[in-house]
Amino acid sequence: MPAPMHACGGHQWQMAMHIFSIMDMSQRDLLSYGIALNSCDKGHRWQQAIEFFQSIRGVDVVCFNSTLSACTKGQAWLEALELLRSAGLYRLEPDVVSYGTAIGASSAAGWPMTLHLFADMDRQRIERNATVYNATISACVAGQHWKLALHFFHAMPFTSDVYTYNATISALELGNRWEMALHFFSSMPKAFLKPTVVSYNAVLAALKLQWPLALALASEMCERSVALERDAALDA
Repeated sequence: MPAPMHACGGHQWQMAMHIFSIMDMSQRDLLSYGIALNSCDKGHRWQQAIEFFQSIRGVDVVCFNSTLSACTKGQAWLEALELLRSAGLYRLEPDVVSYGTAIGASSAAGWPMTLHLFADMDRQRIERNATVYNATISACVAGQHWKLALHFFHAMPFTSDVYTYNATISALELGNRWEMALHFFSSMPKAFLKPTVVSYNAVLAALKLQWPLALALASEMCERSVALERDAALDA
C-alpha cells in the first residue's frame, strides 16, 4: 500500500479516496481497503463503501463494520440492515460494533426492528455495550415509547453515561413525565456526570408547562453557558 494513503487521516478522507482510486488493483490489499472504507465512512459515501466491500477478497469484520457505518451515516438504513443479514455469505460473524451500528440505523425502520436486533444479540451470544443500549434507547425515543426507553435505562448492567441520560430525559419529555425527567436530570451529578447543553434542552422541553422550574433552569443554564460551550467544543 502506498505510504501517502496510510498517512491520510482525520479530515483528509478525500485525499485517501483519490489515492485509492488511482491505485492498481494488484496494489490493493486488506489494509488499503480498510483505509478506503474508513474514508467512505467519514465522507458518508455509502455507495462506494458497498462497492469496495464487495470487491475485497478475504474481507474481515473491521471492513464490514466500516461499511455498515458508512451506510448508517449516509442514511442508507435498508442497505445497512441487509448487509448485516448477509454477513454469513462473507463468512463473517458480526460483533458488538456491527450490532451497535445496525441498531443505530434501525431507528429509521421503526422500534420493532431495533428490538429484534437487540434480542438477536442474545441468540448470537454477543455481549452488549453502552453504545448498543444508547442506540436502543434513542430508537425508543424516535418511536415515542418512553416506557421502553426507561426499561432499557434500568436494564443496563453498567453505569449509564451522559448520552444515556440525555436520551432517557428526551423519552420522558415525550411521555409528558416532567417530574421523572427532572429527577433524571437532577441525578446526573450524583452519577458523576456533567449535564450538557443537550441535557438542559431536553429537561427544559419536559418542563414547558412548568414555567417557574423552567425559568430557574434556564437561568442556571445561562450562568453555566461558558462552561457548557467549552465542554461542547471539547466533545466535538
